[in-house]
Amino acid sequence: MKLTFTKLLKIVPDGIFEADDIVTKYGRKGVRYMLYQPLGERQIRSLAKYSNVKLSVARYRYAPEITHDCVTILED
Repeated sequence: MKLTFTKLLKIVPDGIFEADDIVTKYGRKGVRYMLYQPLGERQIRSLAKYSNVKLSVARYRYAPEITHDCVTILED
């Protein structure tokens, strides 16, 4: 099952802080979305079902106490 942007907005209704196009070290393309609010356990379980999703946490280099949960949707 593949996650789309529309489905992501239904799972994460609080909104997206920032979006960046990315290329992984293995050459896979995708879009990383930084979220306004941390993900809840239910949201993490919902997102884990999708094969094209990677979850991560972004930290600022000079202020590591500031974090944002990120959802990356990879293209296939």
